[in-house]
Amino acid sequence: MTKFLILGAGRPFTGELHTALRSVGNSAHVLDWSLRAVSFLAPSCHFVSGYQAENVRAAYPEFNYTYNQDWDTTRAGWSLLSALPEPAKETLASYSDILFHETTVKRLFAADGDVVVAVDSQWRSRYAGRHAEDLQRCEKVCSVAESITLLGTNIDLSQANAEFVGLARFSADAIKQLSEIYKLAGSENTSLKQANLTHLIELLRIRGLKITAVDVQGDWAELNEPADLARFILGTKAQTLSRLKQMVTLSRIEDQVSFTVAQWYKNTPQWVSEIQETLGQGRLIMRSSALSEDGFLNSSAG
Repeated sequence: MTKFLILGAGRPFTGELHTALRSVGNSAHVLDWSLRAVSFLAPSCHFVSGYQAENVRAAYPEFNYTYNQDWDTTRAGWSLLSALPEPAKETLASYSDILFHETTVKRLFAADGDVVVAVDSQWRSRYAGRHAEDLQRCEKVCSVAESITLLGTNIDLSQANAEFVGLARFSADAIKQLSEIYKLAGSENTSLKQANLTHLIELLRIRGLKITAVDVQGDWAELNEPADLARFILGTKAQTLSRLKQMVTLSRIEDQVSFTVAQWYKNTPQWVSEIQETLGQGRLIMRSSALSEDGFLNSSAG
């Protein structure tokens, strides 16, 4: 059975209520969104707590828990190390303040790698209008195709081509090696106590494990960013229409075919055939559809 490890020991970036317990959309907790996204795995859910631990436990008594006694002075990497499964098993680890879709989780499990990491190549657009410090401290990624070559907060902005979104799948072998790192370093290791997930994944990369990237292309949200939440819930125009198609009863949403620019240029004849088969030979309506089109700070719809 896969272990779903939620790293939620730290204090929220803003406000007082624990991020996992905040409401999103139809009053569901942030954590409820994550649980729905991983439900197809039927995982064993494990929460690393600290801040407002009793409140989280009261809301989700069915979870297994590890209490990080040093939650106010340590980071997510240490929380992960404190809750490694014994014996080692495949583990999906997530920060507790992010939202993601089931499709992302399925892509993580379909990809080949000792560690498969969800990254966002559209990360720079997320930081428009925000402080430069936010961009500097985010967990950045350097990759070539689907192979990650470097991770961390200290990567030069000119070298990074994606951001780590806070979600990763670890193979049983990767978990075993993290256990070895933890035992060799000792429980008082200062650098490990200040490690984020990317620091641990970088240690595994240096050890020779295969680290693979899955690009979510903006389709995720960080709780403390309102624009992220709006894009995540609504999606692109194509995604929104697709999600609403099965829900509306007093109106009609027509069939659609959607694809990226890269997909079109890679195999144009295939998409022409699919358009003809799905939509027929008549006149068509064509619209742009991108996560960056409609934001809180600007609009680029066309």
